[in-house]
Amino acid sequence: MIELYSRGIKLDDLQFITDELKEGARAGHYAKELLDPVSFNGLVESLRKTISMIESGTEMADYIYILAELHTDKPVGYIWFQTQAAPNGFLFLEIKAFGVGAKFRGDGIASQFLSDFLHLFAKHPLEARCFSSSSQMADMLKRRGFTLDTVLPSGTQVLIRRPLL
Repeated sequence: MIELYSRGIKLDDLQFITDELKEGARAGHYAKELLDPVSFNGLVESLRKTISMIESGTEMADYIYILAELHTDKPVGYIWFQTQAAPNGFLFLEIKAFGVGAKFRGDGIASQFLSDFLHLFAKHPLEARCFSSSSQMADMLKRRGFTLDTVLPSGTQVLIRRPLL
């Protein structure tokens, strides 16, 4: 059995997370624009700057965590939260991206990783947007207290979870 732990993201994790995001875009779980080299390179540079700022201790609106192998520190999963503001000024955390590497899927690792972080942020209002091709993710979130807020014309489900008191 593999031993895992979670930690903050480091610049060394950039290749892992960008590979996972690109794979997710190919599968229809993230915006197809990520498959465009110019858009993708823009995301990579933005992430590089964000991670550098996180590593330097700068207060950020982004919270990116890595699930890693204990003995090798090799990343196997990630979760990315970002602070957002509703039109009325109400602040909430959006789950921007979540995933576990293909060889670690199917044995509960992703479910436990997600549950751990939802518990960590239990006192915060949360939102997630799941493309129509991400029904498995939407179902995982619904089993963890998220409710359907709306379905966009594209078929994207907007899910919310109110703070747990």
